[in-house]
Amino acid sequence: MIDDAVSRLESMLISVPELNTVGSRNNSHESSGKEDSENNSGNNIENKRIETLSGIASVLLPLVKKGDEWHILLTLRAKKMRHHGGEVAFPGGMWEPGDNNLVDTALRECEEEVAISPQAISVLGGLPFSQTRHLTRVRPVVGIVHSLNGMLANPSEIAEIFTVPLAFFIADPRIRTDIFTQKDKGLTHRVPAYDYQGYEIWGFTASVIVQLINRGFTYTSDKVSCENGNRMSGNAPNEIKGETIRLHSAPEKIWIY
Repeated sequence: MIDDAVSRLESMLISVPELNTVGSRNNSHESSGKEDSENNSGNNIENKRIETLSGIASVLLPLVKKGDEWHILLTLRAKKMRHHGGEVAFPGGMWEPGDNNLVDTALRECEEEVAISPQAISVLGGLPFSQTRHLTRVRPVVGIVHSLNGMLANPSEIAEIFTVPLAFFIADPRIRTDIFTQKDKGLTHRVPAYDYQGYEIWGFTASVIVQLINRGFTYTSDKVSCENGNRMSGNAPNEIKGETIRLHSAPEKIWIY
């Protein structure tokens, strides 16, 4: 059943053209024979691209088939990293001026961090923008990795590379539900936290995985919920109105930022 879901997944995601709607350098008028007005137009496109993408990050959510089972590839960031050191994360990072778009960012960061070439990845689409607890906007990009040959952790950023079966997250064996509260805006959202073979998967990473599972890998109306017990808010990030949602009695942990 997971094989069938993966084959349909592309239709469930934000399409690649929609992810790349911001103008790129290739759209600028650089030929010497163009009129000044066209050159100005090209410069405006480039300036708008930089203005739009500066300060935004992108991550790759890599799907890997191992034997008969689909997995998500994750990394354990080096403890010395300034942001999210020692935490489980997707390959990814901040947009840079050399990236035409956020798909390029995700693919570049994946190659830099774990040495998987963009040529080994088929991008299926993306998920809606998410925000980390440090208030960075992030675009998750979903892709299938066809080969792990040559995969190697960049020791300056990554301590370990590992994979987790999709079936693990579909089963939702959470160890707790984290409650994140943004005190200056009064916003609260709940995210499952998981332990897989000693790796704690929580926060932004867990939230994005739940989004993916709920979009493409639930087979009935049994959605993974960010809620506990019977307290259904009606506006939890992964709550699907009109459908039955699994409820949990896992302990809760409150985070205020």
